[in-house]
Amino acid sequence: MRFAPFDRHVNRVTGTYRNGKVALDQPVDWPEGTLVVWEYGVQPERVDFCFDGSPWEDTPEANQRWVQWFDSLEPVLTKQELERFESELRSARDEQKALLPESAIEFGRLYAELRRAGRTFQVPDIQIGKLPVLFTDTMP
Repeated sequence: MRFAPFDRHVNRVTGTYRNGKVALDQPVDWPEGTLVVWEYGVQPERVDFCFDGSPWEDTPEANQRWVQWFDSLEPVLTKQELERFESELRSARDEQKALLPESAIEFGRLYAELRRAGRTFQVPDIQIGKLPVLFTDTMP
C-alpha cells in the first residue's frame, strides 16, 4: 500500500470517461505515475455521524437537545479542583510567556534553514507556534 507524503495536497478534479479513457475537465500538474482513484457516478451528499453511529442532526431542535443534555452533566471538577487548575494554568502561562521570544526566534531559524535546504516545513505549524507571540499581551 502506498501513502502520499504529508507535504502533498490532495487535488479533486472531475472528468468524463470516453472510449476507455478519462478526460479531465481541467489541466493538472501531477507527476507521471501519480496514483489516481476514480469514483464512478454522482456522490451522495455526505452524512456526518455521531460516535454511536446515529446520523448527526444539525437542526435548531437537535442543537437545543444537545445543550440540554450537556447542561445536565455533572461537573468534571469540584470548585476547589477547578480553582487549583486555573491557578496552575496561570502559573504555567507566566512561565511560557518568558519562553515565547526564544521560541519565535527558534521557529524562524528552523524555517529559514529548512527552506535553504529545499525541505518543506508545515507552515501551519509555524503559524500556530507564533500565535502565542502575537497574543502575549492579551493572555490572562
